[in-house]
Amino acid sequence: MSPLKRQFFLEYGKMEWNSDESTLWLYVDSEENVFVSEVGNSRITKWSPPSYSQRIVVAGTGTAGVDPKQLNYPTALTIDGKGNLYTADTDNHRIQKWSPPYTKGITFVDKTGAPGFSANKLNQPSSVKLDSTQTYVYICDRGNNRVQKFTLSQCP
Repeated sequence: MSPLKRQFFLEYGKMEWNSDESTLWLYVDSEENVFVSEVGNSRITKWSPPSYSQRIVVAGTGTAGVDPKQLNYPTALTIDGKGNLYTADTDNHRIQKWSPPYTKGITFVDKTGAPGFSANKLNQPSSVKLDSTQTYVYICDRGNNRVQKFTLSQCP
């Protein structure tokens, strides 16, 4: 049995991470771009092959806030077949959709920015996933101890 090979292309020093920039989630697309949620920096960054040496901010400004251009503790993220990025904007209690060229987000689920407890409301969403046909989006609604399912075509 041969040993596993590993490559550290996003090493601690290269990402300039410190306690304020912790990451919780990453997503690798079909072109091997790596998208990373920097929760402490309230942004999502993209690292591209072949060198993965340059960080590009694709969502959020680096300052927490409720403006469509801002995020507040972005955790999970996923990307659909059209390149739209969906992120659980946890402390804004919403799901944000960012379409290329990723200049600002559209609130995809729960436009209030405040925690909610009824249907179609979120309280600290912590994960977002699309089904294999990209018909539905599933959201872990952590603060409400539930998983919600939305039809993708009914959301902006």
